[in-house]
Amino acid sequence: MKTTTLAIDIAKEKFHIFGVDEFNKITLDKPISRNKLMAFLANHPPVLIFMESCAGSNYLCKRFNEMGHTAKRIAAQHVKPYASHQKNDRNDAKAILEASRRPEALFVIVKSRKQQDLQIIHKIRDQKLKQYKAIINQIRGFLFEYGILIPKSATKFKNTIPEILEDADLNLSGAIRDEIQDLFLEFKLIVAKIKKLEEKIAILCEGDLFYDTAIKELKGVGSIVASRYLTVVNQHTDFKNGRQVSAHLGLVPKQNSSGGKTKLGGITKHGDVGLRTLLIQGARAALAVLSLKKQLDIEDLKLKRDLEIKGFNKIAVKLANRNARRMWAIMKKTA
Repeated sequence: MKTTTLAIDIAKEKFHIFGVDEFNKITLDKPISRNKLMAFLANHPPVLIFMESCAGSNYLCKRFNEMGHTAKRIAAQHVKPYASHQKNDRNDAKAILEASRRPEALFVIVKSRKQQDLQIIHKIRDQKLKQYKAIINQIRGFLFEYGILIPKSATKFKNTIPEILEDADLNLSGAIRDEIQDLFLEFKLIVAKIKKLEEKIAILCEGDLFYDTAIKELKGVGSIVASRYLTVVNQHTDFKNGRQVSAHLGLVPKQNSSGGKTKLGGITKHGDVGLRTLLIQGARAALAVLSLKKQLDIEDLKLKRDLEIKGFNKIAVKLANRNARRMWAIMKKTA
């Protein structure tokens, strides 16, 4: 019996491999180490390989594809419904195989080197932003204990802290001043690191026609949003259309329909949380400057009218959804 399809439950070192032939008869069912699996597949005729999307799966997909196989990743939430009540590696491999057979199965895109690099830099930037906010809140909380109120604005925070540290009339001991000074120095280092990361992002995207066009043409889309979009969509063929991209990002309404009655709720919030957040934040920024503009184009006038009817938050999500679709269209046009 010739194996045509393999399902692999991956781990750090020990995997379970489950294989079937064209008639869905089991041809392979055994645990195998990482090194032995690589050697086994290097000498095996081309097969279709399925695995769950998790840490390390992108690298393995690339390796298997280089060997001449066709490797695909399936999202964990699509595998879980087919898992047996007993949790073990063998049953997980069988569940992966069963999920992959479904016509509605959705597979996770194998990321390119550029996508991986951008994704990692964005993840580090996200972490630094969390630290940035945490230090601001921590300093504000400490000083509030001494009756000193710090404005919420990050710009005012940067300007106010040096003044507070130099003010001898405030009820702060030398020890507390030293600790606040150290925290503020740490804050400035994090700000500098964020700027360096953003410079690296710009260098990685330099010369990319999609990146340049999206920044110029779309309201609420800057370098961070456009580069983050590239970590999800490498080329327009990754998705059938722009709506599929917005659905993948969770920017479409959630359905709760039954008996022919359609009920739509808030957005689904599926997919990449970071990109969805950036798209909505960019849309909010674009809407916020509408009132400051002296000359409004047709799109601005429509947005302003919608704001009066539906409110700020709904229109921000609507604009974010539109930007996600338009970026797919730009990617298709510039390909």
